[in-house]
Amino acid sequence: MSSERRLIHAKAAWINGNELGRNVSVIIEKGIIADILRSDRPSDSSATLAPHRSCDLLLPGLINAHCHLEYSWLRGRMPRGDGQSFSEWLEAINRMKADGGGDDYLPAMDRAIEEMIRGGMTCVVNSFVDPQSMVKLCQSPLRAVALCEVLHLRGDAESALSGALKTIEEIAGEGMMGRGLNPHAPFTVNGPMRAALREAFAKSPDIHMAWHVAETVGEVEMFESGTGELMEFFHRNHIPLPFDEVPRAHPASFLNDEGLWDSCDAVFHWNYPGLAGSSHFAAPRAIVHCPGTHEFFGRPPIPMKEILADGANVCFGTDSLASSDSLSMMEMVRLAGESFPFITGGELVNMTTRNPGRSRLITGTGTKLGTISVGAEADMVLVASPIVVFNDPTLRAALLSRDCNVTNVLVGGNDIL
Repeated sequence: MSSERRLIHAKAAWINGNELGRNVSVIIEKGIIADILRSDRPSDSSATLAPHRSCDLLLPGLINAHCHLEYSWLRGRMPRGDGQSFSEWLEAINRMKADGGGDDYLPAMDRAIEEMIRGGMTCVVNSFVDPQSMVKLCQSPLRAVALCEVLHLRGDAESALSGALKTIEEIAGEGMMGRGLNPHAPFTVNGPMRAALREAFAKSPDIHMAWHVAETVGEVEMFESGTGELMEFFHRNHIPLPFDEVPRAHPASFLNDEGLWDSCDAVFHWNYPGLAGSSHFAAPRAIVHCPGTHEFFGRPPIPMKEILADGANVCFGTDSLASSDSLSMMEMVRLAGESFPFITGGELVNMTTRNPGRSRLITGTGTKLGTISVGAEADMVLVASPIVVFNDPTLRAALLSRDCNVTNVLVGGNDIL
């Protein structure tokens, strides 16, 4: 936390998650936003302060709502998909993980964190198997939420889950904000593990939990009909199935029948919502769309209009460098804006700031993130823009322009870039 009193001036700023202010000065005290001033509303509180930083566009710190930092060493090594080759990608990543990352494993995470910061990120929700990725994040200036992955189709479920719970309790660091579990996907946990998860959440309902659900057609087919490329992947690789009988239900309905859906705070990808729709994920729950991964696999657009019409709290994430070309959140905003021309500039900002900031994964930490508002943490991104931002269309144009660049990033009022 910074003890310095500072002033950041911007020609335009996204304020309170709902307003584009012009000629804005933000006063920071002890790492918190103490006041927000306009040039047409003079105040004595800024009279003795010269701007510490100035910019064309000021945004809240960008929040990456889904990442796997530990796969950073796989950049450029994984097969790119065509929308129907997810099982081949799974086989490739299993082979690569068996070999390990060698001498580049840890340095690749360092480079990835630098890339995150250059792309405007101030906070990341990180799913992990290897705790070293959380150690790296805790040593960095970024804020982080830790979600320990629980992939379990063999062995003793109770021991595996207790080990995961112990791991998240042992993670410590100044930027460490929250802890929880990511049982990965409905197809990666068996009946005993689902029973262990139910028991754990009955005892400790405050544990955060997120799932990868309905990412591919193959996943939906596996649960609804026992067919498809994912089912073939399981048989081909002699992997135990996650169920004794085909559920004949959408993966979300399956988790609901298993008593785990109400404990789900966030769902990653959610490319095929099914007939039930997405209303379950209104705030404080969240749906995390990963535009870079969508492009990597060449997938058709998700039903974003329907998802938003259902009132879902949509956020953006990067996923990993095993399935995306970038960990820059500014790049994720650009990709989403290009894919969904009906999403406004303000909505694009909110999907990587306010929306994840109001999800339980963040609000459960007691920290106010994702907004430039009085009392919020002074996490902000300063952007240089050749486009003069004065309304929503120009804000959108600036966000999509590759001539706009992040110049400074603040976390708790401190410069990290």
